[in-house]
Amino acid sequence: MNLKQSDKMIAIVGVVILIIAAISIVYYVSTEDEVGEPTTEKKTFRVTWEEQNGEMTIPEANVGKEPYTTSFTVPAESGSVLKTVKVQIVWTDDNTYGLLTKHGKDTLTAEISHAGGETKTHEATGEGDETLSFNVNSVSYKDEIIEAKDIDEAKREIKGKYQGMNSALFDVKVTVVTGEKFKILQPIRSLLNSIRDKGETCSFFITYTYSYPEIVEDNDNNYDGNNTTGQGESKGTATYKNMGLPGKN
Repeated sequence: MNLKQSDKMIAIVGVVILIIAAISIVYYVSTEDEVGEPTTEKKTFRVTWEEQNGEMTIPEANVGKEPYTTSFTVPAESGSVLKTVKVQIVWTDDNTYGLLTKHGKDTLTAEISHAGGETKTHEATGEGDETLSFNVNSVSYKDEIIEAKDIDEAKREIKGKYQGMNSALFDVKVTVVTGEKFKILQPIRSLLNSIRDKGETCSFFITYTYSYPEIVEDNDNNYDGNNTTGQGESKGTATYKNMGLPGKN
């Protein structure tokens, strides 16, 4: 079949267009592979730790014939690490008799248990004032350098690393053994003392320590990662303190 001159020109133009299109597609794909996703420049942040103290109280324990049980949670700031908890137990037997020698002293036993941890016991007769100490989280703190695209990403990284370490649950059990014994020779006094002795009131005072991170944009290129004092030049202006919680300036 013989093609006209015009048909030949159209065919040639079509082939040229197809070749140009194929070359363009190959070039575009090649260029896209080379470029890829745009990279975000990382910034350097210094993380230091500051220690803070807190305190709290729980309701008094009125302990009679039945054991007294309760639980309490020590809450530090979100994003911080709870380190130690101290529970002070104070009580006095208010129903004894005798002038020179006190009789009828009660014996009180208090068990404080850190959920998932250790249990410590206070036991005393007549009165008590003892502080039980608990190590909650043993974390080695030192200044460190992290890289992130911005301050929000830096604080998310630190907060995630220590997630759930800012609180601790404790269980309390208190029992009392009354010191009044029935005496055959003094039945009326024994009976009256037994009736008056309703048990004891025990108070708890709780103190704790925790550490929270301070994150500062850092441009000190001489930092070697071993600075544990927080010293060194910090030229950044973006500071993230106390993981953004209220109550800290």
